[in-house]
Amino acid sequence: MTDPALTVPDEIVGGLSDDLRGRVKSELEPGERLLWASVPLVDPERIAFGTALGLLSAVAFLLFAVAGIVWGAKNRIFRTFGDGHS
Repeated sequence: MTDPALTVPDEIVGGLSDDLRGRVKSELEPGERLLWASVPLVDPERIAFGTALGLLSAVAFLLFAVAGIVWGAKNRIFRTFGDGHS
């Protein structure tokens, strides 16, 4: 007979494959109970792709802004009014 503390109800690990369920059960120590187990709903590669795309967009925007400021300073469009130049 198995110890009831080592049994994991199917509703807790119902979404896990048999291999993963076996690995989870093997990690339990005597007297330890599992409260919750699941796999992520979003693929980690999709999260990494979105983060990289956002970072790339931010860097491109910053480079464009710095290039615009440098171009504006070079062409003197940022002169203040009343500095004596026309």
